[in-house]
Amino acid sequence: MVNLTAANGNPIQAMSLELTLQARSPAAVLTGNLDAEVQPAPAAVKHRIATDLVAILSRK
Repeated sequence: MVNLTAANGNPIQAMSLELTLQARSPAAVLTGNLDAEVQPAPAAVKHRIATDLVAILSRK
C-alpha cells in the first residue's frame, strides 16, 4: 500500500498478477499441497499463473 500512496503506484497488470498469486497460494494449502506456514509460492502455482497470462495476452 505504501507504493500506491507514496509513489506512482503499480501498473494494474502487476497488481492483477499479485492478487492472482495471493488467491491461488491459499488454494494450494486448502487442497493439501502445502503446509500452512510462511514459504515461497509453489512453482506449480507460479507456472499456472504464467501460462494463463501468456494465453490471455496471445488472444489480443
